[in-house]
Amino acid sequence: MGVALITGCSRGFGPGSTVGLAEAGDTVDASMRTPSKQGALQEACEVAGVEVEVVQLDVTDDDSDGWIQGRFALDDAGWAGLIRSTVGF
Repeated sequence: MGVALITGCSRGFGPGSTVGLAEAGDTVDASMRTPSKQGALQEACEVAGVEVEVVQLDVTDDDSDGWIQGRFALDDAGWAGLIRSTVGF
């Protein structure tokens, strides 16, 4: 179990990836540019009985990702967790 950041969670592969990792026991931050479009993700989470944290992130905006450094601080081995981009798929 770890911490995962999934990008592009409002549609496409994002909701399924997010739910799958949450079902496996990971703590998941589900990011999307427009959090008001989280309907499909929330529905999938409810059906699966999992909870995830929805966060706003625009991968094209350098100022949008400041919180990531604190959330994914490197451990002793230099591993931050899983970051999976589903943007554009």
